[in-house]
Amino acid sequence: MGKIYDALEKSKRHLTLELSKPDRSTLTSEETSGGQGTRTPPLMPSQSMHGHLDESLIAYFRPDSVEAEQFRKLAANIIFQKTESHDRCLLVTSATQGEGKSFLTANLAVSLAKSLEEPVLLVDCDLRKPQMHKTFGCGEVPGLSDHFSKGIDLSALIRETSIDHLRILPAGTKSFHSAELLSSERTVKILNTLKSLHKEGVILIDSPPPLGTAEPIAIARWVDKVIVVVNCEATPRA
Repeated sequence: MGKIYDALEKSKRHLTLELSKPDRSTLTSEETSGGQGTRTPPLMPSQSMHGHLDESLIAYFRPDSVEAEQFRKLAANIIFQKTESHDRCLLVTSATQGEGKSFLTANLAVSLAKSLEEPVLLVDCDLRKPQMHKTFGCGEVPGLSDHFSKGIDLSALIRETSIDHLRILPAGTKSFHSAELLSSERTVKILNTLKSLHKEGVILIDSPPPLGTAEPIAIARWVDKVIVVVNCEATPRA
């Protein structure tokens, strides 16, 4: 865990780095055709999001770094287990806040997307402190919580990222009633729906820590594997 811990420490900067190509999905046809034409329709959920990617995505921005290699090793282990046991729905959590759980989940998702020829779906179930929409430059968009509160179909909430093979289901509107939303019955329905929509590849779920919230316990019963992130020499044993 030493190299990954070093990467976690570096991630605290959380600076952003703009992609070299502008987001043309936000331009109007007047801007792209020299002043003539009508406004381009708004970006739909099924289209790619080419906003800002956070610099903490080491597996994307610094693929030759030692830290990125650690994520590739973790991804390789997951791919091997998926091949052997067909485990493809994984939950990532940590004991307490601030241990780098979301940082690891995001970079692991990138590494899996680069390693697999199958799609990777990253689901942000941390409805209280969502992070993935910022990390992957989606902006303030509807997500999982809006599925509960507004009845929006999950398929309409899944978004492509600017990274090949990687899609994301954002958390959506921040909710402090996430334990109620992610009850066992609802969790089963959500996971079954996601598995039917995402028949191939890996589903990676980012959840809040179990010591302070009830959501991971409800979700963990229905996934294939649980990955627990610990802060070296800092995470308490109990």
